[in-house]
Amino acid sequence: AGMQYFLSLLQPGPDKVSWLPAEDSLGGFQGGKVGMSYGSHTGNWNTYRQAKIPFDVEILPMGVKQQRGGEQAIEAWSIHKDTKSPAAAWEALKFISGFNAQFQYFSNAVGPTGRTDVAAELEKTPKASRKIPQNLESIYTAFDKGLGIGLPRHLGFVEGNQNHVQPDIDLILEGKLSVVDGLKQATTDAQDYLDATYPDGGTY
Repeated sequence: AGMQYFLSLLQPGPDKVSWLPAEDSLGGFQGGKVGMSYGSHTGNWNTYRQAKIPFDVEILPMGVKQQRGGEQAIEAWSIHKDTKSPAAAWEALKFISGFNAQFQYFSNAVGPTGRTDVAAELEKTPKASRKIPQNLESIYTAFDKGLGIGLPRHLGFVEGNQNHVQPDIDLILEGKLSVVDGLKQATTDAQDYLDATYPDGGTY
């Protein structure tokens, strides 16, 4: 019933509230009634700019109970334990995560930096001269106040959902499978994945 209701919200036309898998991530704006994306990933920034959308970012408003809830999406780097050249990898990591490289990279507004010194330097540029989004202060204020949260993460859950369940859901949304048949297939694919990956059943 829940899947059928969600499917009913995907109808074409001016009252459409969401988008189909075959459409791009901006499909939700096509009805002209959506003006804000809650929790939009910073990975979408370049997409929005290329689409000539004049957007900006803002700190989450205070809710009834709290203000926390934004997903913190900042990049991190690591060196694989089996790397063949640990010294070279370490030098590369120091360069990539160093101030100069990070400042040059994040000056293109590709996302929020995890370095406070780079953030401080970026904020010295007047807002009007920044690439969009311009309201960088809201991002770092959210970090400083601890408003961002990390999402629960289990690699098996992510793998199962993205690679085994989601393709069946997409077929439902695209009209290639009925809701009943699609969900039956998704259930079967999910169980097959779990049984093959966690044969003892104890992990899930």
